[in-house]
Amino acid sequence: MRQFWIYGRRLLEWILFWAIGHGIILFLATREIYPDKLVASMITEATEAPIWADWIISGIFGLLITFGLEIFFWNPRSLVRPKVGAQAGPNAKQPLQIILGAEVPFDVVEPSGVNRTRIVRVKLQNNTDTEISNGTLKLLNLDPPNNGYKDFLLKDYITMGPHGRIFIGVAAYNEGTSEALVGQWIQLIIPDSSGYLMPATFGHLPVGIPHTFHLNFSCLNGIYDEVYCRLHVDSDNVLHLERR
Repeated sequence: MRQFWIYGRRLLEWILFWAIGHGIILFLATREIYPDKLVASMITEATEAPIWADWIISGIFGLLITFGLEIFFWNPRSLVRPKVGAQAGPNAKQPLQIILGAEVPFDVVEPSGVNRTRIVRVKLQNNTDTEISNGTLKLLNLDPPNNGYKDFLLKDYITMGPHGRIFIGVAAYNEGTSEALVGQWIQLIIPDSSGYLMPATFGHLPVGIPHTFHLNFSCLNGIYDEVYCRLHVDSDNVLHLERR
């Protein structure tokens, strides 16, 4: 569904800016400026610009603006994409770090009725003197995919003050008790998708195999980090999130 929304948005943006481009051409015509005639003269010997010349200019205008929005507004992390290997440990003083750990508060066990649930979390650390806002943490390139899906949103609209930090849950698993069985799935901690046409097991990962993926943080001001992770349940029914 997310892909349909993205392509639908791009189409609507192109139609909007195509109409704006057409309006600009009509406005220029009132000033006796005819860019459509110039385009037509490059293709045909006609002295008057045919209607398709207007369509070509308006269409190209719409494509350029849509492409610019995609690069600079909707996907600014494509402008700043450092090497993943250079962002490894907690000692690297980059603007923002995704940090993994194996103890509290990275690894938390909470009661869940008669069962108990282990939640694995990551820490986002702001190493700058300014606030980071409108951040997004995503799980990308899940292997193996979940019902054909490889990418998941974990949390958006993330805000951290200067040198602030925040812990965000990635996955949870019911470890079982004397009164409850262990879980059959690892549950990704993702926003509620009940309003969408998603499979019943969307975000539910099978227990018997390891799962690898990238955790990716990005925000509008270009601050970016990405780490490669492994998620699995061991023979003692304990959930682990590890750095690869």
